[in-house]
Amino acid sequence: MPRQARIKSTFSIYHVILRGNEGKKIFFRKRDKTRFLEILHKVVKKYNCHLYSYCLMNNHIHLIIYDNGNDISIIVKSLATRYAMYFNKAYHRKGHLFLDRFRSEIIDNDDYLLRASRYIHNNPVKAFLADSAADYHWSSYHHYTGNTTEYQDLVNTDKVLKIISNNLTDARCEYIRFVDQAPPDTDIDKFIDVDEGETTAAAEEKEYIQNLEAAGKRISELMAQKKISRTELSVNRKKRNEIIREIRKNSALTLKEIGSMFALSESAVCKILNRE
Repeated sequence: MPRQARIKSTFSIYHVILRGNEGKKIFFRKRDKTRFLEILHKVVKKYNCHLYSYCLMNNHIHLIIYDNGNDISIIVKSLATRYAMYFNKAYHRKGHLFLDRFRSEIIDNDDYLLRASRYIHNNPVKAFLADSAADYHWSSYHHYTGNTTEYQDLVNTDKVLKIISNNLTDARCEYIRFVDQAPPDTDIDKFIDVDEGETTAAAEEKEYIQNLEAAGKRISELMAQKKISRTELSVNRKKRNEIIREIRKNSALTLKEIGSMFALSESAVCKILNRE
């Protein structure tokens, strides 16, 4: 079936979703999300567009962007390309980081803008990664409450808050209440297709390998599944390489760290991964 043409118009607000290719993680460590925000800040400045809301999840990103007369596809492509270059270099990876086609929908009224912003800020809560929007660091929620000093000129909160009240204090208080008391939003859920990974984020986080100790446990599990002993692992290169790829796919360990668990050099691990 041919793709539907992306709906665009001049001077529009878009809800944009960028997903990792094949649902894979696009952030492994805190530094990755920090780097993404740095790139986002540069892109917003370059195109003189307005960012109204954002949320960085493990395998996808939500943005609300006012294009200010620019082509939304060019804005998002610039953002995705710059971050993918950083990511692939940092983790010695290759290929597509994001799905080829990002999701976007025009937000054409104030009510929908408010609800979309609320949905984005509650995304970590819905995915069981935080108890409340205030507990999640990697979203623009803290710009709306005034409780952050990071990237202060990155997010334009005026548009959304002035829908509520022209008094900043009143608007912030009401927005906090509005987000905290969020009911299910079936209109936005339908657009986003939440079954495509959002509700599995917590489960994915549990499987994610954070350190060498966790990696060692996972290697033991994989050896048991494959019915292979430590001695066999040292001589059966095919099964060893399968385990190395599995560890690499689900962790933020460096190639040197992975190699240390198999008595291999960093370059040897790199060659194994490049033969995928």
